[in-house]
Amino acid sequence: MHIQSLDEARATARTGPVAAFSFDVFDTVLLRRCTSPDGVFERAFALAPIPTQQRGMVEAFVQHRQLAEAKARKAGLAEHRSPEVTIGEIYQRFPTHVFGLGRDDRPRLAEAEYRAEQDLCFANPDMLELLRELRASGIRVGFLSDTYWDGRRLGELLRSRAPELEWDFLYASCDHRSGKAEKLFSRYLADLGIAAEAAAHLGDNDAADVLPARKLGIHAIRYPQAGPALAALFQREAKVFDLMCATNGASCRLDGGARTARRAIAARAPSDSAAFTFGVQVLGPVLAAFDGFVAERVARLEHAGAKVGVAFLARDGLAPLEVWRALRRRPAAYVEINRRIALIAGSVSLEPVVEFFRRVPRVNRAVATGFLKTETPRMRRYFRQLKDGGIEGARFAEALPGLLAEADLEPLAARLRRGLLAHLRGAVPGFDDCTDIVLVDLGYSGTVQKALRTVLAVEGLPQRLHGLYLLTADRSFSDLAEGDSAEGFLSDAAMVPHAKRAVLSNVAILEQVCSAPQGSVRDYGDDGSISREDDPRSPHQQDLCAAIRAGAVHYAQRLAALPQSGFPALPRGEEAAPWAGAILARALLLPTDDELVLLGGLKHDINLGSQALAPMADAGAAHAIAGAKPLPRRLRPARAAHVDGGQHGGAVAAARLPLRADGGRASARRRGRRPALRRGRGGAGGRSGRPRPDRHLPAQRLRRRPPAGSRAAHRRRPCPGRPHLGLAGAGRCPLRHPAAGRHHRRGHAGHPGGKHPRTRRPGHRPGHGPRRLRERRWRRTPAGPAAAPGAGGGRGDPDGGPLGRGPRADPDGRRNVRWLTCCCIPWPNSPPSSCR
Repeated sequence: MHIQSLDEARATARTGPVAAFSFDVFDTVLLRRCTSPDGVFERAFALAPIPTQQRGMVEAFVQHRQLAEAKARKAGLAEHRSPEVTIGEIYQRFPTHVFGLGRDDRPRLAEAEYRAEQDLCFANPDMLELLRELRASGIRVGFLSDTYWDGRRLGELLRSRAPELEWDFLYASCDHRSGKAEKLFSRYLADLGIAAEAAAHLGDNDAADVLPARKLGIHAIRYPQAGPALAALFQREAKVFDLMCATNGASCRLDGGARTARRAIAARAPSDSAAFTFGVQVLGPVLAAFDGFVAERVARLEHAGAKVGVAFLARDGLAPLEVWRALRRRPAAYVEINRRIALIAGSVSLEPVVEFFRRVPRVNRAVATGFLKTETPRMRRYFRQLKDGGIEGARFAEALPGLLAEADLEPLAARLRRGLLAHLRGAVPGFDDCTDIVLVDLGYSGTVQKALRTVLAVEGLPQRLHGLYLLTADRSFSDLAEGDSAEGFLSDAAMVPHAKRAVLSNVAILEQVCSAPQGSVRDYGDDGSISREDDPRSPHQQDLCAAIRAGAVHYAQRLAALPQSGFPALPRGEEAAPWAGAILARALLLPTDDELVLLGGLKHDINLGSQALAPMADAGAAHAIAGAKPLPRRLRPARAAHVDGGQHGGAVAAARLPLRADGGRASARRRGRRPALRRGRGGAGGRSGRPRPDRHLPAQRLRRRPPAGSRAAHRRRPCPGRPHLGLAGAGRCPLRHPAAGRHHRRGHAGHPGGKHPRTRRPGHRPGHGPRRLRERRWRRTPAGPAAAPGAGGGRGDPDGGPLGRGPRADPDGRRNVRWLTCCCIPWPNSPPSSCR
């Protein structure tokens, strides 16, 4: 997107008679190292002379700063002038007393905000290059900015960020009391004495930069910060950050420029395939931040005098290893050890094996023999007696001491230890000379590290083990051996334990994406050679995961090269962890519809010695969600239902109900009313028009007008007071009282004889009219990435479509659908009814 804008700007200057080329300043020529402009206010709070007792009021400061600007602009409009104001006028309306300051401190607050701008802003290298090219070709260049900084301050800010930058003109809206959407463009053209056709402008805002310029005849080019899909991810990540990462004090606004770097890298992605894009936009930022954490910890050990060997654990350590090798020449080993091999090799008793099987959901003969590498006659008889051949893991763990003796386990453990150590010596350069071995893995409780510690202790080897994990259950590392250590990049300091438990519930998706395209290790030879299991995963899944990993490696390489082009250095280590956690949590808990389609077919190999594959999402449901996306506006049927501020009902109905050739518009227009969809067997309501119980998305409502005075007119009359929202074909209340036969199925004291309170028929008691009833029902969605498909699709949310369409969900993955089962208003003077 950015590159297309730059190419268009160069083509305009080369082919058109352009005498002057103007640029927007903020988010175009100057970029900020924060997720939103509010980050400037938060940074200003840190630099302002706030008393110690008010240092925790950062959120209040940001909101008061926003309110002060709104009040200043409103006052400008009230005085019959433009809403453009100066920074001094803004702080004149700032409540300094709330923060222990006086009125004389307002200039100091304005100065602190200016220093915050200098701290967070940096020059866009693409724009600097374009400006130099335009000036070299003889075109006058300059800046037009809607800003509360006057021309002097704005010029100082530009020179401080790019000392070599030169310009011919600079217009700040607050100096002229007019914005670009008002008269600033006209004033600029008049001052330079050029026609609109000889001017061009480039900026990021449609309302301020593009539309006003084009209205005057100026050639305007939009320079967007991110495409719609990436902007939707950013919006969801911000919400996830507030819920899962901000609880430990991390800032949701100040990310050190990570989001700005993601925009720049995504704009130059060499492939637009869905898998590669997922790697660039999601997996790459997480693994690149984790790689920086690993490199920092390895450097810290070497600085302390240790001789370190770095080993990435198979199989899901492959993706972090590929990122490591792409960024540095330091050798790192790929060590094929899994939890089954490590537990058996490190077992000096049955206790670790028993504890492991307690956590396995179900065990059968294949799983037990594949894990234990042996089968005693007692185990064979035990599984033969089971009816279905399987048993719960906890029950099998209780029976295991009677099925397998420690004497049966000792020779197997000794043989595996010999083969494992031979494999380590062959994979890790100078293994015997290393004082410390760093084990890098996705996580989570250090099972392999603890078992490997037992192996080294039994063999009398002195190496210390240090586990570096992407995601950790920190409570599991309280019993490490002396000298060993374990750290998680996404530790409790970045994400609170309950938040990490939610992420770990879907972490199998991350494991499959990062895993090597080969089966898990089954055994070792005496020389360290590896015997692997067959890989049951499909070639399509392997190719998909390889493309995602390639996108992640591309992101990491581009990120490492950004400082050479003028981008500031990004935060590393603990500073980058909260936002990496938000990216990962968003992908696993709130996937977009496109991600559901991309990852919905992945299957997880259980890796317990069997060839079992478990689907991680309902692929059919994922494709159904994608098929229910909104139609374009010109193809969208009329009378779409509005529920919860969204407009998703009509889109789903349009995908399922047949339309007339003209959508029903012409015939309805002749009858003088709005068109309605034609019902049929395929409709959401069926022939009868009653809602089906398995429809959990509101669809199109129908409007019918039977002859006045007929029984059908009363029966199909919508409840007064509010339009009825129901499924397609539901012209009457969807829940009918069995005795009334007309309306309101449950619990109304009124409607005797099935008569509506507004009909005034004999026998009706107006004192017992029903109140409005609202019922909320929740429907669980499948586990895995489909836990919250399309969540957050309310009005104004770009994730739900152009106008915010799509089902809504709460953070637990439950879809929220409101059924307005009765929308009658109470009859005058009626007592409270039982409806709630």
